[in-house]
Amino acid sequence: MKYGILLSVIMSVALIGCQDNGVGSSLNSLQSLELETSVSKSMTKSLLSNSNENILHGLNDVTTNGSLYVAVGNDGIIIYSNDGMSWDSIVGITAVNLHAITYNQNNKLFYAVGDGGLVISSADAVNWNIYKRLNPAQNLLSIYTKNGDEFIGAESGYVFEVDTSSPRSTVTVRQVSDDGDVNTIAANNDLMVLGTSKGGIYFKQYEGYDWQNVSTHNSLNYSDMYFDKIDGDFIATSLNGYVMRSKNGMHWSLPVQAVANTDKGFKIKSISVEPNTYKYLLGGGDQNDTFISSSDDFNRWNTVSYGNLGSINKVKCFATQGWCLAIGENSTMLRSSYDELSQSIKWDKIHYNNSIISAEINIKSTAQKKDYIAYSIIASNSSNESFDYTSFVDVTSSNPSIAEINSIGKIYAKNNGSTLLTFKLPNGLKFEKNLTVIDKAVTIADPKPGTYKYDRDALTGIPVGTMGLKTYVLTNMMDFNLTVRSVIIPANDFITLDLSKTTCYKNSDILQPINLQPGASCTIVYKYLPKIYETYNTFNSYVIFNDDVNKEYISASAIVPYSGWIL
Repeated sequence: MKYGILLSVIMSVALIGCQDNGVGSSLNSLQSLELETSVSKSMTKSLLSNSNENILHGLNDVTTNGSLYVAVGNDGIIIYSNDGMSWDSIVGITAVNLHAITYNQNNKLFYAVGDGGLVISSADAVNWNIYKRLNPAQNLLSIYTKNGDEFIGAESGYVFEVDTSSPRSTVTVRQVSDDGDVNTIAANNDLMVLGTSKGGIYFKQYEGYDWQNVSTHNSLNYSDMYFDKIDGDFIATSLNGYVMRSKNGMHWSLPVQAVANTDKGFKIKSISVEPNTYKYLLGGGDQNDTFISSSDDFNRWNTVSYGNLGSINKVKCFATQGWCLAIGENSTMLRSSYDELSQSIKWDKIHYNNSIISAEINIKSTAQKKDYIAYSIIASNSSNESFDYTSFVDVTSSNPSIAEINSIGKIYAKNNGSTLLTFKLPNGLKFEKNLTVIDKAVTIADPKPGTYKYDRDALTGIPVGTMGLKTYVLTNMMDFNLTVRSVIIPANDFITLDLSKTTCYKNSDILQPINLQPGASCTIVYKYLPKIYETYNTFNSYVIFNDDVNKEYISASAIVPYSGWIL
């Protein structure tokens, strides 16, 4: 039987769904991550001492070009300052964890490295570009600039050597023998050293080839190395609180435990030298304690706790400026100052916050199976400015078998059921929404016998020359309004709709559709006028709806039996 559209109430509109958002190259990590090739400074906000501290980040590394200080951390946080006290943040760059940053004096660029082989670059810390996605796509943990080249340490023992002076920025890939994570790299003149998570220390000449293993302590997980220009020593620390030193990078002292209580979870993340007192510094802690340890002789250490601010991940000292920064978990940032009278160091906490303080998530709580689900995110800062953050959010589903997130951040409804969607902004703010997936947005059902009495409320056994009526009930199963657009029935002249009895229209003369609210029902009454004898047969019928943004939904199909006979 030929089928067609008999009634069409509203002009057809284009289907809409989740659009691919963002400009520049996309960053594919756990979820869709977008990076703007140029982010305007208008999307930054000064981070002052009275800002909201509820938005917390893990800060991992900091560097300077002499006049500008830039720090990076988890969830793509990037902050910068002209004085180390008042900080601005860049929003919407990436949601990838950034582990390390350096400044290249040769080409005047900052380079930051993070998860999935991502390397980004910037000349001013405000406008960032994807510099490379290194292959294999390991998480990049450390970076060191030497003679204008970048040496990047990664998971599984990989070291990427990038020739930034080459027109193509060629990359040489090497791998150390113990396959440990390359957490730290340091250098002096043409000698380079690195430390791994498996207790390996390796060295090579700058223009040399393979990294050579010179020391292995399986119980040590090296977290940081630094070249001390005062004594001309390489110094290193491990997560479990041991320190070592070497004059030439090849022969190392025995490990000395500098900080106790590492068996309780304390970790030492960084080592440096204070530029005024020349004290050795260690930074670390855990979720309940923040501490900085110092020593005059690299043997006896004095540890000072600063409460439960968050573990220190990096201590970086700036000799020319005469002060240090200690940064870490939970947005922890301490800045040192030197008291000449007492010849002592004081650490002050710096408060900062990302500019975005709230966001509105626009997404429906119910979805039709096999649909892509649209959403939008409007974020606001303390100045009541609003930004569209849809392309910068990281979305996860608690039950991917119900709704999954594809590689470009679209939400796809797979199977019936419920899941919790989590929307994470680059600054760490998280929002949750429940989503229920159902087979069809609108059900179409044959009511119980006797509910409607139109002759026999059936289209079977109807005598030729008479009329049969049959009612079906449509119910909106979604959490939002739906409007009838058209009813699909067979394209013939003996099966039509009885518009005087159909309640899915307000006015049978002009076919004005109703707005079906969540959980509400309306009826469609089919009319059958047999002209000849017809054996038992069926036809399919369904209804097309639109929501408030003209997204199209199709009801389940009704399979309606009919037959005509001669008296």
